[in-house]
Order: sequence, then C-alpha cells, then structure tokens
Amino acid sequence: MKKHLLHAPVLLGLVMLLGLSACMPGDRAAKPRSSGPASELLVVTDSKEIWNGAVGDTIRAWFSQPMTVLPQTEAMFDMLNVPLNSFDEIFEKFHLILMVRIDPSLSAPASEMLTDPWAAPQVVVRINVPDQGAFFTEFDRNKENYLRIFNKLERDRIRVLNQMTGDLAISQKISKKFDLTLDLPGGFYIAADAANFMWLRHQEAKGAQDIELGIMIYYTDYQDTAQLSEKYILKWRDLITRQHIPGPSEGSYMKVADEFVEPESRTIAGFPAGYAVEIRGLWDVEGDFMGGAFLSYTFVDQKRNRLITLDGYIYNPNEPKRNFLRQLESMFYTVSITQ
Repeated sequence: MKKHLLHAPVLLGLVMLLGLSACMPGDRAAKPRSSGPASELLVVTDSKEIWNGAVGDTIRAWFSQPMTVLPQTEAMFDMLNVPLNSFDEIFEKFHLILMVRIDPSLSAPASEMLTDPWAAPQVVVRINVPDQGAFFTEFDRNKENYLRIFNKLERDRIRVLNQMTGDLAISQKISKKFDLTLDLPGGFYIAADAANFMWLRHQEAKGAQDIELGIMIYYTDYQDTAQLSEKYILKWRDLITRQHIPGPSEGSYMKVADEFVEPESRTIAGFPAGYAVEIRGLWDVEGDFMGGAFLSYTFVDQKRNRLITLDGYIYNPNEPKRNFLRQLESMFYTVSITQ
C-alpha cells in the first residue's frame, strides 16, 4: 500500500515540544532552566517611553521582519517589552534578552553578549549608549550579529530538547545507510526507505487539521560544483518527490511551488558538514490542494564522493510555520559525516 503524504496521523506532541525550554549540559546544569515561548525576545528598556518611541520602532522593525519564504507573513521574533524597573527574577529567566541602556554619563557606545548569566540556555545582549543617536549607530552596525546570536540560541535550545527525547534506533538506521549522524526528537518514523533515499515523518492530529514535519535524506554521485547550484538542487528535489512522496489523490505528488514566490538560496561555509547550500522555499502537490514550506541543506561527502541533501517540509495549512521551520533547522545543524 502506498504511504501517502499526510496519511494516518499519529499523536506525537510535537507542538508541545516547540513551546518548552531546557537546561544545557556541563556548567549550565547548575543554572535555573530558562523560560519563554519559542522565538520570543524580551526587550528591556529604561522606560516605556523609550520602547514606544524611535528606539523601540528600530528594534521592532529589525527583529519582527518577516521570516523569508513562508506562505503567510510571520515575524522572525515575537517581542515583549519591560522597563528596567520591572525587570525582576521572573524576567531574568527568559532565554532571549536584549537590554538597551541610555546613560548620558557614558563616554562611548558599547555592546556586549552574556551567555547564561541568570538561567540556561540563555543569551543576553546589552547595548549601552550615551544618547539615542548613538543607539541608532550602534544598532545598525551590529544588528546582523544580534540576529545571528539570537537565532543560534534558538537553534541550540531546540537541539537540547531533541536530544532529551531522541530515537536512538532511527538515528542508527540513518547512520548505517548514509554514513552520517543526525539528532532527531522522538516521534519520527520511517515512511519509505529506498536506494539512496529515506523519508521520515512526524505527524500530529490537532483538532480538525493534521500537522506534519517530514524529512527526506537522499544522495547521488558527486561530479562537479554545478550540482551545488540552486537550479540543479531544485530539479533534483522534484525528481525525488515525484518518485517517493505521493499526495492524497491518485497520481498526485509533491513538487516545488515557485509560481508566485521563488525559493531563496544561500551558501553556508560554517555548516556542520562543511560548505553547504541552504534553500528555503514552498511546496505544493501536483494534482491536489496541499502545500507548505520546505528547508534543505545540500553538501558534499568528500570521503565517499557523494552529494547529500537533508530536506525538511512542513504541513500546517493556514497556521503558523515559523517555529516548525526553526525545529527543522535545529535538527539539520546536528549533522556530521562519519569519518
């Protein structure tokens, strides 16, 4: 019997997983557990007036910018503001904190990052400036770094949760078949296992609508760098999904949806498996009415001369997908090639 996309949903608790936080190993074990919803940034300012003015507008515009290539507009981070005089022990446990201090006695602006000062895992970015003009200069100079820091903490936080509930049996099957390690949370099952290909699914029934995260792992012989182009990777993906990912109706299958929103790609020199091409895009089903977002990383296993793709997709129609996308990203950033 064919294993169709979104067939036979299983209760797995994935939504609950995305809303939790966890302690990190080692020295962090002695710290209180950090708190706060996924993708929420706590912003501490000297006063509510600062938050409601130009400084707050600048922070909101940057951190609430839309996450790229999603079917619906979703902010990169949700934000909660508290004035400094209300910042107490409860707020100290938030996992993502941005603190802005405007103090005329300061001689120069400065930014600093603190790791796990009050809880774990946690990152706190402090921006100390003598006036608002200095804030705009300092923020503009470092905003890309701020974003990178907060995104990495979210990725690391989810990774720890995945490790706490991981399925060793599936990880071992992935390792044996593909010569790579990948940390996955519990609840995934193998939906298809073919030559050079594996399809894993994580499904949940939520009211009248099902939610699914799917992961495809596939490889081919590596010949030259042309295979790392966006055009090649997307064409390869369509060949794989047409063959292995059937839709709910006869003859239907998953494909890249690029008619209205083009996929976005970038190269990542520091990906755990080495140089990789990341692609974020949308998918739909040929011959049926389904769709969602996908995220893939393609890299070369130099030892075995193979081109490997880790590809994850989300099905959560008309509902938010941002946190599920972060979940996939976090899983893929645990990959390592067996030497």
